[in-house]
Amino acid sequence: MGIKYYDPFRMMIFAAKEVYPALSCIIQFDPELACPPYGETISFGKKLIISIAHKVSVMDALEILAHELAHVSVGIKEGHNKVWEEAMHKIIAVYQNNILNQKALYNTYSGKDK
Repeated sequence: MGIKYYDPFRMMIFAAKEVYPALSCIIQFDPELACPPYGETISFGKKLIISIAHKVSVMDALEILAHELAHVSVGIKEGHNKVWEEAMHKIIAVYQNNILNQKALYNTYSGKDK
């Protein structure tokens, strides 16, 4: 049977991709990122990289991920304007709706690494 577990980070990424299907970035937990800031999105050539401080709680990291995914979705040049704020609200709304409607994605661990 294995172990089924819920991955809130995967769910947040799934929600962001539902709202913004073309979303593309690299996400990392960065031990070098000082607190604050707790997260940042930077452009590295044509790639966007989301970094989240590794010392934050899981719930804070989830909110930071939504925040940074909104930056990636609308472009980091938008800053924290109304366009960015709407993107963040859309992502969080889809995330919450998916959980309330039990559209959660579960992973299964069978005890064997692939």
